Amino acid sequence: MTRYAAFLRGVNVGGVNLKMAEVAAALGEAGFTAVHTVLASGNVVLDATGSAATVRKRAESALRETFGYEAWVLVYPLETVRAIADGYPFEPEVERHHSYARGAEGRSAREDRPGRRGALLAGAQDRHAGLHHRQDHGQEALQVLHHHPQPADAGQSPARVGFGAMSTPDKVDARDLTGVSETALLTLNGRAHQAGLPGAILHDPMAIELRDAIDFDYDKFGRKGQEMALRSLAVDRCAIDYLRTHPRATVVALAEGFQTSFWRLTEALPDAQFRWVSIDFPPVIELRRRLLPSSPRITYLAQSALDYSWMDQVDTADGVFITAEGLLMYLQPDEAMGLITECAKRFPGGQMFFDLPPVMVKKLAPNGMRSSKHYRVPPMPFSLSVDQLAGLVGTVPGITAFHDLPMPRGRGLFFEKMYPAIHAFGPTRNFRGAYALLEFG
Repeated sequence: MTRYAAFLRGVNVGGVNLKMAEVAAALGEAGFTAVHTVLASGNVVLDATGSAATVRKRAESALRETFGYEAWVLVYPLETVRAIADGYPFEPEVERHHSYARGAEGRSAREDRPGRRGALLAGAQDRHAGLHHRQDHGQEALQVLHHHPQPADAGQSPARVGFGAMSTPDKVDARDLTGVSETALLTLNGRAHQAGLPGAILHDPMAIELRDAIDFDYDKFGRKGQEMALRSLAVDRCAIDYLRTHPRATVVALAEGFQTSFWRLTEALPDAQFRWVSIDFPPVIELRRRLLPSSPRITYLAQSALDYSWMDQVDTADGVFITAEGLLMYLQPDEAMGLITECAKRFPGGQMFFDLPPVMVKKLAPNGMRSSKHYRVPPMPFSLSVDQLAGLVGTVPGITAFHDLPMPRGRGLFFEKMYPAIHAFGPTRNFRGAYALLEFG
């Protein structure tokens, strides 16, 4: 029995979206054992008998029959991949550089070119030439080797290439998350559900894999409407607009929860160079570190957004874009306004996105709203009408502009036509919720 690394090419990046749990099941049914996958990456480790070529044919056949796409799988003995990683000649994870291991398949290494079959292999078989190189721009590197359990007497440490070791594929228990932190699972579930539907309004395979990696009773939340996905579309559009004019800016995600915006934006922006600062309470940050791919462009700060010391760690040289998705409404009014005011003061030239519920929510549901008979959303004591938001310009120092963002179009008659129309209808502006974008000067 040999331990192999299998790399599924072209999945979860351009139209072929596979759930890794289903991939593992399909490979298990094909006779492979000890199958482990890595979140949304298309990387798999498994045990099998036979040569790499035989394993490759079996894997491609199983994936083709199960998912109905022209599967292309690269298979290498895990020890070969480890040798490639251990032989990396440069210092790994140097700032502003990404580490790659490349291999040529079926021809000499110097004939290998990006865009051709085998151009970005994550290792090389013994009979193939292996290359190492460093690239100094922002394209995401492949996660090459997942740390899998080794025998106690193996005497070897896990090898890795790319941005760092991925998390264990086993499900983790998130039952300790309570209160506002638990709402991060509610929004993750809604976003992942929408991303997994046919004709999805949001491309977010990472959210699907992250949800499936967490052991939690999501059903208690009730409905999984389009609102979470629509909010993600709204903030993504704002962030992309800002990053196109500030490509090396720092994005600060306040109370980020289990958002996966970093990977959506990286995919949307060629040669992505922006930096990311993720801020949330320690239990959430611990799960993010454990379950999501690492990147030298991501900095994690395990603290409250109301602990303003995070501001001292933000590089402002190339611009700052702040997101506060699903945060401000759960704060007390003085806390929310204090955070907005301090951001405006500290980050001139930056922008801040946040969302707020209708102002009547805090009056009609002072103890929180029920989303199902098993779950009550925490109270939302803070909200502002559109006119009140517009009034921040000129009254809060540093706020130079407010934008009442349009509602993205969703799926179905209501969310595609009616909901955006109601949102845009003038007389409703001070009674509905808001997607707000503030500019600081």
